Amino acid sequence: LSQMREDIKTAYRNDPALLGIFPIAAYNGGPRNVTRLYNVLKKLGVSVNTLHRPGVLPANSKVKCPCVWKQEAAGARALALPRYNNENRWYVEKYQAILESFESVLEQHAAEEAAAAARADIS
Repeated sequence: LSQMREDIKTAYRNDPALLGIFPIAAYNGGPRNVTRLYNVLKKLGVSVNTLHRPGVLPANSKVKCPCVWKQEAAGARALALPRYNNENRWYVEKYQAILESFESVLEQHAAEEAAAAARADIS
């Protein structure tokens, strides 16, 4: 992280889960891979400030993953990662899927706790 661009470091501190794609890239190929990923995002028109958590692709989507999600005025949209580094693209995809799984479990657990608390209040 210390060798990454300042804008990546700042954004990472604000949302480490979302910006975790950069340490994943670094682990896979060092600073050069981080620069490659950053440049690919830049070519796609995605900055570290417009990255968005992965969403659900519609069944008829022309975008094929691995992809990143960009926040726009109308909402988030998926952008396919080009084949700049096949291995790194799939590590990003795997990271996003694992993150989504953990967040789903946490959300379900929070909902169950809220329901139990509501039942306890009624009793």
